[in-house]
Amino acid sequence: MKLVIENSEKDLARNAASEEVEKTLREFAINFLRVVAGGGRPYEIYGDMVGCIEAAQAYQKAHGLLPSSWDISNAIDGNRADRERMESWSQKDRERWWADGYASTIDTHMDIRQASLRIIAAQMAGQKTIQRNAENLFDKGLRRLDDVREERRRERAEAAKPQRRKGGKSKWSAPRL
Repeated sequence: MKLVIENSEKDLARNAASEEVEKTLREFAINFLRVVAGGGRPYEIYGDMVGCIEAAQAYQKAHGLLPSSWDISNAIDGNRADRERMESWSQKDRERWWADGYASTIDTHMDIRQASLRIIAAQMAGQKTIQRNAENLFDKGLRRLDDVREERRRERAEAAKPQRRKGGKSKWSAPRL
C-alpha cells in the first residue's frame, strides 16, 4: 500500500516562504553578531537586510501577513539548538543528565549567552541600569557554572577513589599482631 500526501501549491509556497524567512534572518543575525564581535563580513550587512525584507515580503504574499514576533524570535534564538536537543532527550537520559550536571552545564551556558547579548545591547544603547542587571545575570551564570563544574569534579574524584572491601581485611594486608 502506498501512502501519498498531497500538498497544495499554496501550502508549498507557504512552507517555502517560512523557510526562507528563517534562513535569511539567521544568516543576517549570524553575520551581524560576528561583525559586532569584530569579525564577520560588514560589507554584506545591507545585502543581508535586503534579503530579510524580500523574504518577509514573500512570506506576506504567501500567508497574507508578515512573520509573527514568535517566528522572528524563534529563527534567531541563539539557544534554540541546545533547547531542542534537551527536549529530544528521553525521560531516562533527562534524569541522568540533570543528576550528573551535564544538563545543568548546558542550561547555564544558555543563561550566560543570553546575559552576554543583553550586556552588549544595553551597552550599545547606553542603558547603564539594564547593562548592570545583565552583568549581574552573567556573573550569576558564571558562579552557577563554577558550582556545577566543582560538583562534577568532586563526584568524579569520589568515583575514582579505590573502594574498600566489605568485611575487613584485604588479601594484601599484613596480619595483626
